[in-house]
Amino acid sequence: MPPGAELVRDGIPALCSAHGDRRLFMAVPADDITAWLLDKLPIEVAELVEAAELDDGAPDRTARVDDELADVMTILLAIARRHGRTINDLMRLVNAKEAARGGFEHGIVLLPRRPEGGSDG
Repeated sequence: MPPGAELVRDGIPALCSAHGDRRLFMAVPADDITAWLLDKLPIEVAELVEAAELDDGAPDRTARVDDELADVMTILLAIARRHGRTINDLMRLVNAKEAARGGFEHGIVLLPRRPEGGSDG
């Protein structure tokens, strides 16, 4: 990956061109797209975390969280498609895992195990 290069949405070159921005773009080989998506995912997740931490319920901040959620989901779906999966396939898996193990709605945290033979205090 060239230093400073960043995977962008497919429509960004046209948007830049329409606004007179003459940035350079390249298309990566199909075999490399998954690596670029995986590289982009933590960047988008970090932006989501930042937006969520700043969300105080104001409409503009909530909209930013929604926007970042959409970006993360778009990358996840692109990765899924590269593995032959659809959004419906993913939702079936999500629903099956939730039915079997629950979701993350109740804030349950697994604590570290106590060493065997250790004392409580």
